[in-house]
Amino acid sequence: MAAKKILFQDPFRPAYEAIASGVWFVTGLLAYYLAHHTILPTPPFMGLMAVCLVMAVVRLIPAVRLWAVRYRVREGCPLAFIAPKTLLRQMRPDQFWLGTGFEWTAAQTVFANEILRRDARALGLTESATPGAGWIHSIGPPEQPIYIPATMFHGQTLVVGTTGAGKTRLMETLIVQCVAKGHAVIIIDPKSDLDLRQSAQRACHLVGQPERFVFFNPAFPEHSARLDPLRNWNRSTELANRIASLIPSQSASDPWKAFSQRVLDTVVSGLVASRELPNLLKIRAAIEGGIEPLLEKTLTAHFRDLLGDGWEADIRELSTTVLRPTPRKPRDLDGMIRYYKEKVRDDHPSTAIEGLLSMHQHDHAHFSKMIASLLPVLNMLTSGHLAALLSPNRTDDQDPRPVWDVASIINQQKVLYLGLDSLSDAMVGSAIGSIFLADLTAACGDRYNYGIQDQQEIFVFVDEAAEVATDTLIQLLNKSRGSGTRITLATQTFADFAARFGSESKARQVLANCNNVIALRVLDGETQEYLADGLIKTKVPVIRESEGESAHSNNPVLYSASYGTSLSEEEADLFPAPLLGQLPNLHYIAKLTGGRLIKGRLPILQSTLRVAADEQIRRHQER
Repeated sequence: MAAKKILFQDPFRPAYEAIASGVWFVTGLLAYYLAHHTILPTPPFMGLMAVCLVMAVVRLIPAVRLWAVRYRVREGCPLAFIAPKTLLRQMRPDQFWLGTGFEWTAAQTVFANEILRRDARALGLTESATPGAGWIHSIGPPEQPIYIPATMFHGQTLVVGTTGAGKTRLMETLIVQCVAKGHAVIIIDPKSDLDLRQSAQRACHLVGQPERFVFFNPAFPEHSARLDPLRNWNRSTELANRIASLIPSQSASDPWKAFSQRVLDTVVSGLVASRELPNLLKIRAAIEGGIEPLLEKTLTAHFRDLLGDGWEADIRELSTTVLRPTPRKPRDLDGMIRYYKEKVRDDHPSTAIEGLLSMHQHDHAHFSKMIASLLPVLNMLTSGHLAALLSPNRTDDQDPRPVWDVASIINQQKVLYLGLDSLSDAMVGSAIGSIFLADLTAACGDRYNYGIQDQQEIFVFVDEAAEVATDTLIQLLNKSRGSGTRITLATQTFADFAARFGSESKARQVLANCNNVIALRVLDGETQEYLADGLIKTKVPVIRESEGESAHSNNPVLYSASYGTSLSEEEADLFPAPLLGQLPNLHYIAKLTGGRLIKGRLPILQSTLRVAADEQIRRHQER
């Protein structure tokens, strides 16, 4: 019963303890007066005065506590600020600092429900200058620094919150700590948030390693590094799948997408067989400009490897019997094809050449129709300055911009900021992010298959994750844990994933693979319910009052009345769903692996040496 009485303490009730304390104090003063201004014996009254004063203090203590809670709840929590150097001092080797707060328990649930069933304005709980209800954080015990074990992030993390609630600021706090711990960090930012980029860059400067920062953004090609999203693969089919996943389709069995994927696989196999590294520009040239040059290179490489010298003379002899060439079928190529079919195929067949021959013989008009959905994807990834940014020529000494790929970023523990500039061109930004995630998945596959060097961990942060969500993202969430990859996704609502995939079941696959959920202010009702349903239920005590009366119709004197109070328990959400829409900026509820529920708030990351750090960055870029 004692525990239930504590749960039902109401901070907005009258302070009866203060009245009792006042009575004890006045009684003590009266005893003092009687002891010194009457002829009555002094010692008894002095003893009574001491007892009264002690009781006055004893009764005043709970009243003061009640007033303190009431004041804290009504005042809320002001915004806090923290400098990066102070944040680094807060760090612990095997933990991540996530602001201040407390563990949310059933006591806070009862307190919150008590406030929700009343009129907040009547209680004086008006909103502060910032959006949200500050009293949510104030109903708990005194806040303490929140430290989350690094192992918690092994289960992947989802950050959800409406625009301006603090998703980017939360990721900034984690990114600075990851950089300081020496991890490889990859930041995918569709909206190209300047503060997020600068926070990552300043973190590298603060730890004395400015060279770790790698910047990519198609909006600033002259300052951007070059990235090769087709660099990492184990089988050529991976590259075909990587590009084909960007093709819009109405169903999983879309024949146009299947045909385009077959074409991509054939071209990539041909490039590999001809000893060329595949990139987007070469693939586009082979498909859009005609397959004949690639077929000729592939045949030449195949003949050279198997036959050595002498095969060219045999082909020239066969070419004299070939009919007059057409623009699409040059005489030398036809001779090479005939030589392959008559002299080489039986003993030394090549799947790459067979696929290219099939494309070479395909009806040109039908072929153009079937790849109509593939060409726009290739065009938008190779047009303008994107051609050099995403299909870099490593032997071009005239271009001073560095060339990177995911594997080199990871192995050298770099901090990659990948800005997608989706506000300017959402389709291109989404395609770049998706194909880069596919390259990351391939690199994680290598680490998973061949082991993790020095137990190096990779921390991946994806803001506005629905912008780059594909089936590859689901695979990355589901299977990358063993490769040391720790992923944090940020989104506004769960409906964003459903809209992106066109399937609620696939959206739930993303959610199911995130063991940790950090929720800031959420306005979408469906998302609120999903978050609340994912929490454990609790039993909360409820007081119910009942009244009744009865009177005899023939004898009004026979009247009776009754009044009763009952205490019972009922099941409730540990954190009420409506409160998710009332959280102030930078306040969050974190549901961690194992069911632990944290109510916390974050300070705004602020650099006291911002001008000096910006000057260092400018000088480093000039060098």
